Amino acid sequence: MLRKVAVLGGGSGAHAMAADLTLKGLEVNMCEAPEFKGSFSATLERQEICLIDTWGEERVVKPGMVTTDFEQAIKGVDYIMIVIPAMGHKHFFTSIVPYLKDGQTIVMWPGNYSALLLANITEPSSMKSRFITEDVPYGLVPAAQLAHKFNIDIPIIDATIKLASVINQTDYYNDGRSLEELGIANLSKEELAEVL
Repeated sequence: MLRKVAVLGGGSGAHAMAADLTLKGLEVNMCEAPEFKGSFSATLERQEICLIDTWGEERVVKPGMVTTDFEQAIKGVDYIMIVIPAMGHKHFFTSIVPYLKDGQTIVMWPGNYSALLLANITEPSSMKSRFITEDVPYGLVPAAQLAHKFNIDIPIIDATIKLASVINQTDYYNDGRSLEELGIANLSKEELAEVL
């Protein structure tokens, strides 16, 4: 069962995700790149996030760790959520690659071909790296199915799945994790909000 997550990034999205996952009972390590320490200093010094939700309710949330040390942030975590603009993906990837361990899953917010970029950084000659053969069927495929369920247009994610499927001669749409397998295929938006 998923218990420990790293949220990498120091913007509003990363703060919201770190706070939300902490409130859901997960152990969360939050980390920003050291060169952005200045804009991240308030969270870093307080070791907490002040969250104001949609209803105007203010909560103070204390993640397990707030740091600018990538190695410490991803040590022992199951999932690594990278919540930064796409232009920063390469820098974050090269910063964490030396510390990645087998079994860790990286989820990008936004994706924007990040699985291909990471595969090229870690295994330049292989489209069979686990960053493709795991992240596409078990990360992108369920995300795409959710988007299609609610008629959300996601041409880049669809193209990434299709491209990886063609290159690896594998039908990732068919072989990937389905909403039925996850038990969420028939849930409404409101029910999904409760589960996710």
